[in-house]
Amino acid sequence: VGPPANTEYDEISDIVVPEGWDEAEQTRTTLALLERVADIGLDAMQAIISRGQYAHATGVFYGGTGPVWSHRWLREWAATHLAHVERLAIIDLHTGLGAWGHGELIGHEPSTAASHQRAVSWWGDVRSMSDGESVSAVLEGDWLATAPELAPGAEITAVALEYGTVDPVSVLQALRADAWLHSHGDPTGPEAAAVRSQVRAAFIDDDPAWIATVATRFDGVLAAALDHLCQHL
Repeated sequence: VGPPANTEYDEISDIVVPEGWDEAEQTRTTLALLERVADIGLDAMQAIISRGQYAHATGVFYGGTGPVWSHRWLREWAATHLAHVERLAIIDLHTGLGAWGHGELIGHEPSTAASHQRAVSWWGDVRSMSDGESVSAVLEGDWLATAPELAPGAEITAVALEYGTVDPVSVLQALRADAWLHSHGDPTGPEAAAVRSQVRAAFIDDDPAWIATVATRFDGVLAAALDHLCQHL
């Protein structure tokens, strides 16, 4: 069985990451994407792009042709360190979706799953990605879904903690610029610094208020996980 198809991405691949990235081409392709958004809605566009694809190596969220080094390392590390773990909590950190500074907890399983209900009992408001409750589109192949393979004997309670930064269009523009730089541009060239700054601004806010907000949220989520894990020691 081959990798899943994303025919809707196929239709827009040339405007998501065009070969050129001068001002005129950015304007042309951005307007074309916004026209598509006007037709199908921003949520649908987010789902098309963020669920990944395997047909366009120069595109965004390309799945590749095999496991990358970090995937291989994670499995090797897990085989050594998680083989005898009985209870495991995973907090997967993300930025780029949602309201500024808000840390949404996202579960990858349906809200009816025992592991999701356990996460709710630990942390309260946990949104199910698969039920369409969260700021994330429904994804396939996220690594939290493979956690039972990494720790086959463990009771696993896993969430993604997603912090909001800037608006979705700015995030998409940063992803497009980064993909263009590495597929058609020169990562060591004069335009690289501006693109990297654009990507950083989309996913990390240097505002001390944002940093304090996300740190406080993380401390609370971590403390709750440790508290529930320690109850069974």
